[in-house]
Amino acid sequence: MGLPLLDWIFTQEETTESDCALLLVQVIEALLYLHSRHITYLDLKPENILIDILRTSQKGDLLTEEKIVKQPAIRLIDLGNARHLELPTENPKENQNNTSKCNDQTIANVKSNNNDATAQTDVGKLRVPSKYPPLILGSPEFTAPEVLERKVVGVLADNWSLGVLIYVLVSGKSPFLDISVEATSRNIISGDIRYPVEHFSSVTQEACDLTQALLLQNPQERLPLQDVLTHPWFHMVECESILPLHSLADFSCRRAKLSSSTQELPSAASSIGSAVSSPAGTQE
Repeated sequence: MGLPLLDWIFTQEETTESDCALLLVQVIEALLYLHSRHITYLDLKPENILIDILRTSQKGDLLTEEKIVKQPAIRLIDLGNARHLELPTENPKENQNNTSKCNDQTIANVKSNNNDATAQTDVGKLRVPSKYPPLILGSPEFTAPEVLERKVVGVLADNWSLGVLIYVLVSGKSPFLDISVEATSRNIISGDIRYPVEHFSSVTQEACDLTQALLLQNPQERLPLQDVLTHPWFHMVECESILPLHSLADFSCRRAKLSSSTQELPSAASSIGSAVSSPAGTQE
């Protein structure tokens, strides 16, 4: 199906922040598609992002109006923690009856535009219904604070995870990681995020600004995904900042050790599907 994001990065001689931004555009488009279908992903992390080297995605004027950039196509996998969203004013029993699973074909084969008329509801107002199976996570590193605190959860939880992902990719370090799951969770809930010079001296200010706009405790204050796509970090025509391969390799090894360890995080939810690719991906 493809290479995990970090494994693909390790096959490249070097990857700049601009290259990284181009890849993440597809991730954001996939999230926007899910959100337009009233689904929140809730499990965005490097292991769940596959690079499909047999397919390509073309980007025209996102980073520059002068050329079309081809990138390997992105596929999100493992929607076991993804949840259907509903308006909080609806009847809970009716919600449960109307909640259905989305299979792989429903998601992976979609080619429609994110602005499809079928998603006219303001997705920002939708919430994960209560009294559903708990989330099963190996580590809370990429989990939004409202999920850990069992508060109201919506699509903006994915925005938080995107912020953590960008932070990790540009620095090679996890922003909230501590000596235990409990300590890591406390760091996330406290929202104490730092940018140590030893890991961010060569990181662009645009990347730091974007992560700060996404890693906000109040979900409603986080930068919406549509606005994320217009952020300056996605429009750096020339960028000499290189992703830190050695630090990312250390991060990847540690994450691999977590793959056999899982922990229940009780939270409102219902389970769906197992794979999604960006609607922008094109077969070549």
